[in-house]
Amino acid sequence: MHYLRYPKLKIFHWQLLLLSLFCYLVNCFSFSLIFNLILNIHNFYHFLQYKYSYYFYNIKIMKALFFDIFGTLVDWRTSLISEIKKNKIIKENDLYIEKFVINWRLEYQPILNEVNKKKIPWMLLDELHFISLNHVLKKMKINHLSENQKRELIYCWHKLRPWSDSVNGLISLNEKFITSSLSNGSIALQKNLVKHANLKFNFLISAENFKKYKPDLSVYLRAATTLGFKPQECGLVASHKNDLLAASKVGFNTIFIKREKEYGNFFYKFPKTSYEPNISISSLDNLIDIIFKK
Repeated sequence: MHYLRYPKLKIFHWQLLLLSLFCYLVNCFSFSLIFNLILNIHNFYHFLQYKYSYYFYNIKIMKALFFDIFGTLVDWRTSLISEIKKNKIIKENDLYIEKFVINWRLEYQPILNEVNKKKIPWMLLDELHFISLNHVLKKMKINHLSENQKRELIYCWHKLRPWSDSVNGLISLNEKFITSSLSNGSIALQKNLVKHANLKFNFLISAENFKKYKPDLSVYLRAATTLGFKPQECGLVASHKNDLLAASKVGFNTIFIKREKEYGNFFYKFPKTSYEPNISISSLDNLIDIIFKK
């Protein structure tokens, strides 16, 4: 009898043991799942914090903010159109004048690259504007302009209007940073331009200072050195990613400001780049919100 009962007890205990082991494993597995889920959520949260606050941390150590001017702080397109129409330099319809202005602007970077490659000698931006103006006039078969009218057109770049957020935005940012222009425009051009547009900088720095045009890397490095800062202590605000990409290569923090109306309704295909600036904003007001909340 005892023999017969013993196996039953033995089987029962093994079943209980297996059941207990199974429950233990299930509980452990479930706990592991829950633990891993919590851990992954925690890690993902910190990843997001890293991704989106890392650059804000860099803003905390920034001491100087450099600004591109053409397109970034001033609206060259509508300013030039307005001046051309007001002075009746080109007597055509608005669409034609806008096309002329944009074509002129598109000659800008290629001719700067020619200077940087030493294919043409160093010259100031006004002189390069004169060369590129003649290219566009020939291309568009505009042949009635006198030399004085051409010079008048070139001087239009000295009196461009600011975007609506530029003036007050700079005033606010001056409270937090040393601010400087970093433009391909000459010092003389910039002095006229900032006076006309009421843009308040602590310093004006030009490609003229270094005899190289952006996006040559030396321009950014030497601009930082000129003000006594390391590149990591500097930021560049610009509406063109090729400018920001070059600055990033020497250690600048980069702030992309999207100026959707820069080229108006004309489609301009910017060179493709996978580069993503540290921060993207739609106005200087956005940048002020980011900085003063940190």
